[in-house]
Amino acid sequence: MIEKAYAKINISLNIIGKRADGYHELDMIMVPISLYDTVYMNKAEEMSFESNTSLGWNEGNLMYRAVELMKKRFDLKSCYRVKLMKRIPEQAGMAGGSADCAAVLRLINRLEKLNLTDEQLAEIGVSLGADVPFCVHQKPARVQGIGEKIRLLGEHDRYDVIIVKPSEGVSTGRAFALADSSEGEHPDMDKVEECYLKQEGLEKVMGNTLQKPAISLVPVIGEIIDEARSAGFDKVLMTGSGSAVFMLINGNENVRKMMHHYQKKYDFVTKCHII
Repeated sequence: MIEKAYAKINISLNIIGKRADGYHELDMIMVPISLYDTVYMNKAEEMSFESNTSLGWNEGNLMYRAVELMKKRFDLKSCYRVKLMKRIPEQAGMAGGSADCAAVLRLINRLEKLNLTDEQLAEIGVSLGADVPFCVHQKPARVQGIGEKIRLLGEHDRYDVIIVKPSEGVSTGRAFALADSSEGEHPDMDKVEECYLKQEGLEKVMGNTLQKPAISLVPVIGEIIDEARSAGFDKVLMTGSGSAVFMLINGNENVRKMMHHYQKKYDFVTKCHII
């Protein structure tokens, strides 16, 4: 069986605060984009895993943890042959690992005929990672709490997206630690949701509490943002904890020129769209 694992971007991200258990309370608008990894999975006589990356089959791999969790929870005796075709860049803030993990949850659900709903799979996924529940649904959503509270958003027009990621990644832990110790930016998420759905005024309200801390750790993120704004793109933001930056576009004539400019300078540049 084959499953597409779509990347995500955060249209906006606000850190509400830090909980007693060390997790951060978040409020986000998250959307899937047409960039995806492909996960192939079938039952087999013994477990096997292959990938076009150096990712191993161990606790550091969310897909491995998803398999082990599902086998334990539902007393599954099956082994699986798993193959991953990776396209989503790592350390980008685009939930590549979480998307692959969610794809495995959906595949096991189908292979074992468990008949679990997306809501049930998302509830299982919360123990694997904060972005996993959203990645189970793969639909635009308002996401709150530690990722477990998901409200799917209604119909909306599609934005095209340019994604630019420098070679440097951002340490998620360090970015959150810096955000805890600074005032930071706290977007009004109700306004962001309203403007996103209406497709007007979004550039005035979108923001990411982690963007300033991430730029202090990886300054080139700020350079990518400044270059885009100087070229006339106004809906520009870092996604998640970075280091990828996205531009929402609808008809900007500078797109081809900007793509060419970025491709000469940065490791990963692509054009896609919000699903």
